[in-house]
Amino acid sequence: MSEPIYSINHNGVLEGCVNPGAELTIPEGVKTIGERAFKNTEDLQKVIFPASLERICTEAFCGCEQLTEVVFNDGLRTIQDGAFRGTGLASVVIPAGVRMLHTGTFCGCFHLKEVRILGDCAGLERNVFSSFCVIIAPNTPVKNFSALKSWAVVGFAQAVWKQMEIPENIRTDYLKYIRRQRKLLYDTALKYTVLLRLMLEEKILPQSDFDAVLDASTKNNHAECTAMLLEYQRKNFK
Repeated sequence: MSEPIYSINHNGVLEGCVNPGAELTIPEGVKTIGERAFKNTEDLQKVIFPASLERICTEAFCGCEQLTEVVFNDGLRTIQDGAFRGTGLASVVIPAGVRMLHTGTFCGCFHLKEVRILGDCAGLERNVFSSFCVIIAPNTPVKNFSALKSWAVVGFAQAVWKQMEIPENIRTDYLKYIRRQRKLLYDTALKYTVLLRLMLEEKILPQSDFDAVLDASTKNNHAECTAMLLEYQRKNFK
């Protein structure tokens, strides 16, 4: 197999690569992946980024349909618009230094099911994702996720279930939001039992809402949810 041949300018910008192969380890010293540097590259399945990398530019890996895994390092600060649009990623961990997800970063990634954000994310721009994925962000307030709060709430419930470390102010923030918006979250909770489990453990489901939620669970044949609800009723409603 031919070794990859990199085109790196004097500023540490990787502008392209010949023979990247299926698994690519970007060399240390690269600070930036240039615009469209790997766009539509066939057969690329995994990329490991160096600690020196600070920026991934617009559409750098756009259209790499076989790309299913990326490994970032802590030095990364910026992922620009559409950087991973149309890739095959199923999950991704965003380093703490990345504080904003820009427009279309993961748009068209229809296999993407989970995004873990390690830092305090300041917010999301437009169309970051194309379809529902769980956002696990134990250091980010729920208000920062604008229209995707329900995705982050499911991620919070998952973080609690996995016993991840969550700052007390973030935990309080999420639980207050769930209590306040519970009626809008019941349908999501019946699809993602980890959220329903959290709501029941925190006694967020009042008796006044119970019959409607149980009826919805029964009608949609959610056997596990129905069993959880009946057990909750037995313990809490006399």
